[in-house]
Amino acid sequence: MAQCAYARRRQHSPEGSRLKNPVVAVTWEKHRRMQGLCARLRLPLFELTHSGGRAARYLWLTWRTIRLVLAERPRVLLVQNPSIVLTLLALVLRPFGRYRLLVDAHNEAVQPFIHSQWPVPGLARWLLRRADLTIVTNSKLADEVERAGGRAFVLPDSLPEAPFEETVLQPTEQALNIMVVSTYAPDEPIADILAVADRQRDKFRFHITGNDRKLAPELRAGLAPNVRLTGFVPEHDYWLLMRDSHVVLDLTLMPDCLVCGAYEALAACRPMILSNNDASRELFGEVAVLAEQGTEGIERALLTARANYANLADKMAESRTQFEHAWRARADNLVKWLQET
Repeated sequence: MAQCAYARRRQHSPEGSRLKNPVVAVTWEKHRRMQGLCARLRLPLFELTHSGGRAARYLWLTWRTIRLVLAERPRVLLVQNPSIVLTLLALVLRPFGRYRLLVDAHNEAVQPFIHSQWPVPGLARWLLRRADLTIVTNSKLADEVERAGGRAFVLPDSLPEAPFEETVLQPTEQALNIMVVSTYAPDEPIADILAVADRQRDKFRFHITGNDRKLAPELRAGLAPNVRLTGFVPEHDYWLLMRDSHVVLDLTLMPDCLVCGAYEALAACRPMILSNNDASRELFGEVAVLAEQGTEGIERALLTARANYANLADKMAESRTQFEHAWRARADNLVKWLQET
């Protein structure tokens, strides 16, 4: 049986809202980035979800979104893209709701990678042109939005709050624990990571998160003994795994992509290994080891992290504080735009 959810997250504070105009956020999935943004800016967030088939899901979500917009009548509507369907619906409803449309665009909404077939890229560019303002995580994506004819605002994810006291794992001569943040998506080089694990059995233990039922049978059959597939773990257990890991490894083949694991690692003060792209270099280059694509690049990054582990760990707390200051300054500019809209 299909399950529906209509979660409303209202954010309050003793001093009240920072915004004088009504702003409403709507998503068709639960995502840490939008939850963090709305919590920090104290915006009401409506998370609409439906677990049925595609047709039933889109029909139900469309109906609930229309009802919500008519009931709330926001001055500014903030939607998350993906979903591209939700963003398109928000544009269709805009003349009736008379709101300004603010879109939080993830990489796939700006540079379609997983859904790169026609007509998605063209539709994505059209949506970027039609939104009043598009939030992206980095300057490279902002350039793409501007080239498409849209207006971009750069705001990385806010840092989540790690549910444990700050700790520092001491370097060891034995194998380091590597937490691999994964969903087994097409942009994740899981095969290369497993190949490196097999070659470095004595130096690293790999704990790979995510639904491992998506792992190809041939890769599962050849797992090295230093690899543990955790499966999907509850959020609290996820954070505990990060706490007990020396290094967080989160890689993507997407260009200009900032992965969630990077923000989580910084929040937990854990050294990280990220893919060597311009966006990661710009935001995390001072504290992350950047890996080139392929097994040799990943292996070299892991060995670099092992050799420089103490130095990397020492930088994390100060870098987290600097990130927070920079994020607040950017967020204040977004608040200013909302107030003037």
